[in-house]
Amino acid sequence: MLFDQGERYINLYAYFVYSILVFGLGKRELAWLADFLGLDIEDITRESGFKNRLLLQKTVHFLKHTGVEPFKEYKFNRYLHGPYSPDLANDYYNLEGVKFRPVEIDEPLVLWYSNHNEEWLEVASSIISFNRTNPDLTKTQLYDSLRMSKPWVGLRQFLEIRDELDEKGVLSGTHTYRLYHSIP
Repeated sequence: MLFDQGERYINLYAYFVYSILVFGLGKRELAWLADFLGLDIEDITRESGFKNRLLLQKTVHFLKHTGVEPFKEYKFNRYLHGPYSPDLANDYYNLEGVKFRPVEIDEPLVLWYSNHNEEWLEVASSIISFNRTNPDLTKTQLYDSLRMSKPWVGLRQFLEIRDELDEKGVLSGTHTYRLYHSIP
């Protein structure tokens, strides 16, 4: 026997960590998503590419919320423009030359979400984030929480976006129809 079971697990774990460091959490799937959204990978990394980076951040956050692998592995923090993942940023700044790996998603739902403007995406992703961490908040409490970081959001705008998310089943979790995964 070349190595015992303990050493085998250590080697598998080391390979897992190495894979994340070298290939990112899901760079091949992220490259596919950028293409699916019609984003130019070179443009994402330019200073003028903020709008595309915001779209990618908010769409990955949405996919994480819906349980899509491998996007649910990204960790998000509250930030100026809503949920933000430094690991995701690191990955999309290093997508050049990465081959795509398609991901099975609910395409109409993702297109519905990603086709909104930047302000809507910022507010919607923040609502999703607050709702996920505090699912028992009333609409008023959710609005008050949102206004602490986004005082410019009016009640009407909040209610329209929140109701739209709720209609699509995003806030209740009824949007998750099947287990999503990468297509080999």
